[in-house]
Amino acid sequence: MKEATLSIKMPQGPVCEVLKRVRGQAQLVDFKIGRGKLAFHHLVEILAPAGESERSLETLRSAPAIKELDIASTGRGRITVNAVTTGCPMCKTISSSDCFVLGARSGPEGEVEWRLLLRDDVSLEGLTEDLVKAGFRANVIKVVRVKRAGRLTARQEEALKAALDLGYFDYPRRVRLSRLAGLLNVTPGSLSETLRRGERNAIEEYLSRKKAG
Repeated sequence: MKEATLSIKMPQGPVCEVLKRVRGQAQLVDFKIGRGKLAFHHLVEILAPAGESERSLETLRSAPAIKELDIASTGRGRITVNAVTTGCPMCKTISSSDCFVLGARSGPEGEVEWRLLLRDDVSLEGLTEDLVKAGFRANVIKVVRVKRAGRLTARQEEALKAALDLGYFDYPRRVRLSRLAGLLNVTPGSLSETLRRGERNAIEEYLSRKKAG
């Protein structure tokens, strides 16, 4: 397996174009395809200056491309949002490949930096070719070989990060499993299993790094 970092520039994008207009720092954490592949769910994190949170949310609400917005404020100017669109060419191209998404961040010039887990160089070449055919400019920034087993999958990392940010691991908990599952558009049972597997992989990786160090 290999981890690749790609910088992808698209002519237009329903979510990334909106993120450029959001006041503060906006990060596309992850995405997934909804039921029936008719909708794309984008997990977005916004770090807004004091007094700018509502204005940032209004920018998202007023975007024609965004059909649904589920908001969870985590305090200190940090907002986690599930933005649903009916189309995202870049996300569709990536989701059609055999890669796993480790994370994505929107840049100041309309580019999106993706961290992807792929099987080999052939998979990476195939993805970049598909992106170019779809009209994107894709630059491979870095490629490293992944040797350790037990690495977090994109879904596990997404679930653990959202759970941590929203207070699922706090005592007492600030968000229930059912609420967190709704934000991530999964069933509570599926989320519970993803969290357990993610916790195990994270612990195994931590202990492996500590032993190697």
